[in-house]
Amino acid sequence: MAALKAENLNYIYDDYKKWKGDWELFDGLAVAMSPAPMCKHQSLAATLIREIGNQLSDCNQCKILGEVDCKISEYTTLKPDIVLTCGETNEYYLTKAPELIVEIISKLTAKRD
Repeated sequence: MAALKAENLNYIYDDYKKWKGDWELFDGLAVAMSPAPMCKHQSLAATLIREIGNQLSDCNQCKILGEVDCKISEYTTLKPDIVLTCGETNEYYLTKAPELIVEIISKLTAKRD
C-alpha cells in the first residue's frame, strides 16, 4: 500500500473522489488499496452478505453493501468490505455510522485493517 502526502497538505473528500483506482483517505493521507481481493476473500464476503440478508428480509430500511464509501469526515473516507446500514438516504456515500462493519483481513492487510 502506498501513501501520498505532501508536506502541510491534507487531502479532502473532493480530492479523493477524483482519483483513479482504489484509495482510502485517513486523516488527509491518501492510501492506495491492495489489488482486487482474492477469490477466497470474495467468496467469504458473498456468503456473509447472503447470510446477513437472510436475517434482515423483513426490514425495508436495511441495506447490506460491499465496498461503499464511508465518509467519516472531509479528511477520512474508508471502504469496508461489508456494511449494514439502516435508513441511509445518500446515494454516493454513507453519511452515518453503519449498524455493522465487516472487514475481511488477510496477512497482507491485517495490520492496516
